[in-house]
Amino acid sequence: MSDILSHVADSIESHEQIFARLISVSILAFALYLSLRQLKDAHSREIYAIWYVFSLFFVIFSGLAYIATIKQIKVIAVCGEYASTCRAMIGWLVNVNDELILVGSLFAIGIIPQLLTYFLSGLTGSASPPKFVWHIEQIAVWSLIKFLAGFSGVTMGITFGEFAAGKPSDFGVYLGGAMFVFGAFYLAAAETWLREGLPALWRRYEAHLWPLAAIHRFFTRNARKDSPERFSLYVEPATAQDSPRTENL
Repeated sequence: MSDILSHVADSIESHEQIFARLISVSILAFALYLSLRQLKDAHSREIYAIWYVFSLFFVIFSGLAYIATIKQIKVIAVCGEYASTCRAMIGWLVNVNDELILVGSLFAIGIIPQLLTYFLSGLTGSASPPKFVWHIEQIAVWSLIKFLAGFSGVTMGITFGEFAAGKPSDFGVYLGGAMFVFGAFYLAAAETWLREGLPALWRRYEAHLWPLAAIHRFFTRNARKDSPERFSLYVEPATAQDSPRTENL
């Protein structure tokens, strides 16, 4: 009797896990659909860039994992005399902490000094609006996007290569890998929406932001006398043609 109850409990737990995974996949797929819908018309090259990064590392590491599984060695050992190079490359591709530090450093080095300069020079009315903010934002965000796509390609490639060589694989690994490449699309859609939608929102609510405008006029009261057209409070983001993010894959 206890064996029957245990079997029933395991069956219920198994069905609950399947249901939870189906819900997770459905949510991820719907979010991906919304992201691709946001990107497909005006940002086709961004979609191509993300899939290219994913596909590149998926193919490379699925092949390495297949050979490693057949030979019953580690993936790094397949590289032979270049094992140290492979180890360093894998570490660079999957080290989340290092990528977050890189992105944070780009923001900190590129934007914080400009904001501090704006404040300090503004005390004497000599401030200028921060420059290249949107370019720095794009470089940092697209570095993270490409990392997510590459990370997904590595993890899913290794799992698929092992599966192709006859080693059982866990569906959760595929789901986790998919979350990373889907996250790349989510982030790309959010970045393009912010870059393109923020100017319209600013113009719509500019009248309600008069305290910021007053502070800006005070901070630039002397510098703007030379060329007042350069001292608008809002800095327009770079256009798609000016964007540096997908030109050099």
